[in-house]
Amino acid sequence: PGIRSWYRRQIEKLIDALRRSLMWWLVARYKTGSATQIQKELDSLRFYWLGMFDDSAKRIAKRYVQQVNRAVSSSMKSALTDVGFNITWKNDRNVQNVLRSLRDTQVSLIKSIPQEELNRVSGILNRGLQNGQDLAAIKKEMENSFGISKRRARVIAIDQTNKATFAINRARGIQVGVKEAIWIHIAGRYTSRPTHVAMHHKRFFLEGKDAGMYDDDVGHRVMPGELVNCMCHCRMIVPPLGQK
Repeated sequence: PGIRSWYRRQIEKLIDALRRSLMWWLVARYKTGSATQIQKELDSLRFYWLGMFDDSAKRIAKRYVQQVNRAVSSSMKSALTDVGFNITWKNDRNVQNVLRSLRDTQVSLIKSIPQEELNRVSGILNRGLQNGQDLAAIKKEMENSFGISKRRARVIAIDQTNKATFAINRARGIQVGVKEAIWIHIAGRYTSRPTHVAMHHKRFFLEGKDAGMYDDDVGHRVMPGELVNCMCHCRMIVPPLGQK
């Protein structure tokens, strides 16, 4: 939860900075500028903020994945130590691929936020100019638009932390010879899926062609936390000491 909250705050800080910038410059231009001047200002801001989010996304994603990896690996090591295993983690090729993929995913998600926000703001300004809306109406629409981005930041933080936690758990489990796990469904008002309720306490493979469990709703096999807003996780089935 602490890492998830940190991740959300980092994205929200960027969104707040973008909001202040757009509200300042575009509102000022809307008062006195022409449609051409407003578009020119928006293009300039777009160039700046896409670059800013690009740079920030790489930094945030790197630290975020490091934190999740450290927390998950430490927790799993502690659990395995409790049942007699002596573990020293190494980032083998599979783990490295998982961590790299997680970083790339976060970068892509963070970079998509300003693009979507700027497109919405562009539409708000163009409609306002075409319909003769006053400045107060424009500012209200822009504030509502940024509310959408804030809610998306929350969804990203929750959803990606679930995915990252499972992905690293799975990679570490495979690393020590775990082949199967037990699906644990976590109920939620907006996140429960009937197909996942039916999966609760069922065994599934962690890798291979039969990995995961078949979900009728999406028509393919899935892992816990894979689908958007899926809160499910799993309990690893650790083989007895000495057994491959």
